Amino acid sequence: APPVPPSSSAAHVEQPEGPPSMEHVGVWAAGATAGRRLDEAGFEGWDLTLPCISSSYLVLASGLVCTIITWRRYNATWPSIHTLSACFALFALLEGLAFGFCGLAHHVLRSYFAEGESLSKQWFEGNWGWLLPLMFSMLLSAPAAAMSLAVALTWAEVAVGWIRLTKFVGVVVALFECWLCTVAVDKTGTVSLCFATFAATLGLGLLFRPGCNTPGFPLIASGFVLRLVGLFVVLTAPVGCRDYASFVEVRSMTGVLRHRMESDCPYPEDLDANALYHLCIAASLPLMLIGIAAKLEHDRELSYPSARSGYQKGTLGHGGFV
Repeated sequence: APPVPPSSSAAHVEQPEGPPSMEHVGVWAAGATAGRRLDEAGFEGWDLTLPCISSSYLVLASGLVCTIITWRRYNATWPSIHTLSACFALFALLEGLAFGFCGLAHHVLRSYFAEGESLSKQWFEGNWGWLLPLMFSMLLSAPAAAMSLAVALTWAEVAVGWIRLTKFVGVVVALFECWLCTVAVDKTGTVSLCFATFAATLGLGLLFRPGCNTPGFPLIASGFVLRLVGLFVVLTAPVGCRDYASFVEVRSMTGVLRHRMESDCPYPEDLDANALYHLCIAASLPLMLIGIAAKLEHDRELSYPSARSGYQKGTLGHGGFV
């Protein structure tokens, strides 16, 4: 289909300074005077901007780094998967991978659009390859949210049965999201976001159970607050923030023209709601890790005198501390 120019009654044109650049998604043909709209081939509603994609990869990096640090420091002290450090390591890993696959799906969509190809939302038909990383992301997102709540449950020293129930609910939500990927891909993500909001809210409340004077409490609580801020941003974003077909870039013989449609979105185009959400999640992980490390170090110091006393009384085995 020939390129469709934006409506002149709803857009204004700016002539940018400096050399031509690709600040927003768009494709051009030499000498063309009109851009290609995202809604021409089914891309409407999907964020193809570089800030969204790059911030998704930032969450991946943050999650993997936190997982590696936790594993190398605490894996020898994991009697079970339900310990605080083990829960956090699994949470950081799932969170990072979920956002990484999400970024990959959006990256593939951006490449389709840049090459002038159409989007397929049916499996094994046309350009369907982006659905695979999207499904992996949906498969991991809800379990990651469940593990964030498991971290808070472990912090509050709640019974293991509640932790197992939380994981089960996360798996159920993940399976539902995977089913949506096969029948209504445009509706995916909403249930996982709502579940993540519930988990972060309940988790923040559980952190107060041991008391605000618990070592590391301000840091881990700040991490949960950052998660809630990011979730609030993305869940309350106006429709204009999700209308990614509201702008195009056009290359003409005189240079690059930016056509921006009128929108009620309060967030800047270079840092939209999705990118802000991702940045909050990326920053929350190291805060939670530092808070958990402070608590575990304090617990270790408290247990050392009693363990040493037990050793002197001969109550420990020949292997020393157990």
